Amino acid sequence: MADPQPPASNPPAAQPGVVPAQPDSPVGAMKVQAQMTYCTPILVGAIEGTESFNAELRDKVLEMRQAVATEQKADLPAWRSNPDLLQKVGEPYSGTLARLFLNLVAAGMQALQAPVPKQDQHRVDAWATVLDKGASVPAHVHPGSPWTGLYFVATEAGKAGEARFTDPRAGALTISHPFSPWPMMQQVRMDAKPGTMLVFPSFLTHAVDSYQGDAPRITVSLNLR
Repeated sequence: MADPQPPASNPPAAQPGVVPAQPDSPVGAMKVQAQMTYCTPILVGAIEGTESFNAELRDKVLEMRQAVATEQKADLPAWRSNPDLLQKVGEPYSGTLARLFLNLVAAGMQALQAPVPKQDQHRVDAWATVLDKGASVPAHVHPGSPWTGLYFVATEAGKAGEARFTDPRAGALTISHPFSPWPMMQQVRMDAKPGTMLVFPSFLTHAVDSYQGDAPRITVSLNLR
């Protein structure tokens, strides 16, 4: 049997709603619903009144980096602390960051219509990352954790300090066809301001390209364990 031929003219786009029946069609109208499957949420929390909080946290993180640089007698254009940052910085920073992170995790669970477990069934690991001009973070995931957070303490807008996410559906990116939108969606960049926290599934590959700001880019990463 020969392959069916496309119609001579383009049919109405099948957007959610109703596609009316054609006069010469043997069938009636078509009701259309878009069932979004395998969605990957990225929660964006814009926190107000963080100026003093961020300035104090920035100073604490830079002091930690300087102590390590002095001990190692080395320049550290890209530095990452140990994953016990919350214990090192203490209150009110540790409790505030953990609470913001868990609130966004709960929002992500609710967006996916998944039950939210009790708050005592987890722990939060966190570490700081400092990037000087020209430093970057290679593409990576966070194995062993369901959700990851990224809190922006200090960064310069428009200086390539945004988080770059890659579509986790690797198979979709191999399809080359005029009706395949997936390659166009391969990269998503989010240039967040200080005081913003992103929370996303830990399997989502993310990276930071070569940062071009004059002041250090400082973030806090959080994992749910």
